[in-house]
This record gives sequence, structure tokens and C-alpha cells, in this order.
Amino acid sequence: MTVTNDKDTGRGDFAVYNAVTGISTLIGNVVLTRGSDVMRGQSAVMDMNNNVSRILPSAGVPGGSTQRVQGWFVREDVNNATGTGQKTAPAAPPGKKP
Repeated sequence: MTVTNDKDTGRGDFAVYNAVTGISTLIGNVVLTRGSDVMRGQSAVMDMNNNVSRILPSAGVPGGSTQRVQGWFVREDVNNATGTGQKTAPAAPPGKKP
């Protein structure tokens, strides 16, 4: 299932949309993208009215391990006086070749 609002795109195995509250809930193998930024987890809540999205780890089963949230964030550099920037990939860690 794919859900989009003004800023984010969310994909997951299942989606539930509450038309009264404007909240969309994604469940299972969720990927949220905003521009070049990517977050992964097991569930997400997207507020379609306020353009706010949250990604959450799985609740897990009792006695089982919980899964973590993962993210890839790309810094935006401001290169001109108008305040518009260009996204660039992060530099390689020290000691690593790009």
C-alpha cells in the first residue's frame, strides 16, 4: 500500500485510513521517504491533515525481540543567498575511501 501527503510518501504491507481524523496507519515493512531522506520500521502513523509522519518499531511479541527503526538522512547545504539548497550525500567516515 502507498500513502502520500504533501511532504511524505509511505509504503507498507497494509494501510488503514481514518477519514474522520485524517490519520493513516501503515503496518509491516514500512518505508517513509521525504525527499532524499528514508526511514524504515514496522509501522508508521501519517497525519494527512498536518503533514506529520512518525515511524515506529514493532511492538514485538511477548518474549521476542523488538525491531529497530533505521534511517538515512541527507544534509541540505545552503549554497546561495536565496536560501535554496542542494542535497548532498554525506562524506565517508574518516579512514574510509568514498
